[in-house]
This record gives sequence, structure tokens and C-alpha cells, in this order.
Amino acid sequence: METNLKKLIAMAAGQDRGCFDENSISPDVRARVDGALDSIFRGKSILVWTRGGKLSVAWDAAMNELRDEIFAIKNTAPIVEYLRVAVFALRGRWQSKMLQSNERNSIVDGASDTELNDLKSYAVSLIESGTRVINDLISVGVSGGAQRGIQNTMSMNMERVNGREHEYERVRKR
Repeated sequence: METNLKKLIAMAAGQDRGCFDENSISPDVRARVDGALDSIFRGKSILVWTRGGKLSVAWDAAMNELRDEIFAIKNTAPIVEYLRVAVFALRGRWQSKMLQSNERNSIVDGASDTELNDLKSYAVSLIESGTRVINDLISVGVSGGAQRGIQNTMSMNMERVNGREHEYERVRKR
């Protein structure tokens, strides 16, 4: 069935037009996106944490950085729209973990240089694998050359610490 026809049928069934594209992402792809975002977030958290400070501060900085990178993608394909929704869902899932963790005030203390390098290598591998999954999904879901910048944005910024404390609002288009 043609996409426009599917959208009309969904609207007739009571589905919101603004959510059609988001709902057209299969559960399998959603799970892959969620796993990739979680991997990138954990990797970024580790990198920030190894530079010093509390784990909770590293989690917040990594979450803000990831959100900024996802919203910097210059694309409106359904997969990118789902990425934007999924990054907020990730924040929600991690918020309770961050609040309940007994280790949220922990610092990387007493680790040798070798251990720190191994930890950083592990973090980079998490970021690279998550970014690869997202880039693959975007390139498959996008026609033409519109998929600009997620790899550049995400890989170039993985060392940056983002201390901004603002939230993006989701805007529903009608």
C-alpha cells in the first residue's frame, strides 16, 4: 500500500496524523534504536566520568550531549523523528536509575592509567557501535542525500562536555 493511503487509513482509525510516521517504525527497529542510544549514552557517560567528577554529573552531561546531537540531525525522516522521541524515553528510563543508584556520587578513584585507558577504549567502542547502528538505520530509511551529520556530530562531540541544563520540547505538527 502507498504511504499516503496508509496514512489516510490510520487517520480514519483515529490515529493522529502527526504520530503516523513515528508509529510506522517497526518494533524491531525501535528496539535497535533504543539499544544504540543506550550504548552511546553509557559510552559518553564513562568518558565524562573518567575526566573527573561525580558519576551523576557525568550522566547528566552525557544525556544533554546526546540529546543535543540527536536534535542537530538535519533530517525529518520517520526514523529521525523516532530518534528524537526515543532520546526523551531514554532520559526517563535513566532518570530513575540515576536517582536510585548508590553510586551516583562516586568518582573514578584509585584506577591506574592502564585501567583508565581500558575504560576509555570500552566507552569509545560503545559509542562507535551505537553510532554505527543509528547511521545504518538512517541511511536505509532516507532517500537521496538528506542524511547529514549524525556520524560527524556524534563522533566529533564524544569528547565534549556539555553542561547546559535545558530541555527541548516536543512539538506536535498538525
